[in-house]
Amino acid sequence: MERLSWYENVEQDNDFLIIGAGASLKDHIMPIKNFINDKKLISIGINKITEFIIPDYHLWTNNQRLHDQMNYISSKSKLILGIGIANNLIKKLNCNYIQVNYINGPLLRYKYMDGIIYGNLRTAGILAIVIAKIFGAKKIPELAKTLGKAKGDYEKAKIESEKDLPYKDVVKIEDDNRINICFEHMKISESVWLGKFYDLDYIIGSNNNELGFISKIEELK
Repeated sequence: MERLSWYENVEQDNDFLIIGAGASLKDHIMPIKNFINDKKLISIGINKITEFIIPDYHLWTNNQRLHDQMNYISSKSKLILGIGIANNLIKKLNCNYIQVNYINGPLLRYKYMDGIIYGNLRTAGILAIVIAKIFGAKKIPELAKTLGKAKGDYEKAKIESEKDLPYKDVVKIEDDNRINICFEHMKISESVWLGKFYDLDYIIGSNNNELGFISKIEELK
C-alpha cells in the first residue's frame, strides 16, 4: 500500500482527463483516444473502463462494483483505492495500490490536509478531480457525460448546453434521452446546469482554478 501523500505533485503541470465508465463510451473509442494523445493527457479511469481504454490511474471507491468488475483491472494502470474498500477485496487483488483517505460530507469545505481529502465527495468522479489536483494537475479537461434517461427538465438542460456553454466540442452525441459530451474547458457559471443530472453518470473537470459546480479548486490547500 502506498499513501496519497507520496504522490503529491508527482504529475506536476501535466493535464489530466477523468473518464467515467458508461455504456456509450465504447462507441467512441477513437475520438477519446485521439483526444488523450493529441493533448498528451494523464488519465484517471473510474470503474469498468479498461474494456476500451487503459488509464494511467484506475480509481475504485465502491465495494460492490470492485467485487463485480475486478477482472477489468489492468496491470498497466496504477491502482487507486478509496479508504472504504474492504480488506478481503484488497487481498484478492494482490497488487500494490495508492490508498486515498477521505472524509465525505455534504457541507464539508473542500480541502486536503495531512494526507486526507475533505469535501462533498459523493461520487468517484468528484474524488478523482481532487486527486488529479493533488497529483499536480495543471488543467483537467473533462469527459462530461450523462447516460440513461435524464431526471428533471432534460430539454432545458439540452438547450443550455448548446446555447450557453462556450465549450470546444470534441465528442457530442444526443438523442431523445441521452447526452454525452466531451468538453475541453468549463467554468463554474457554465456548468451549474449539470447539477440537475446528479443521479446520472457524469464526470466534470476543471478549467484552471475553477472546479465545475462542485467547488473552487483554489480552496484546496
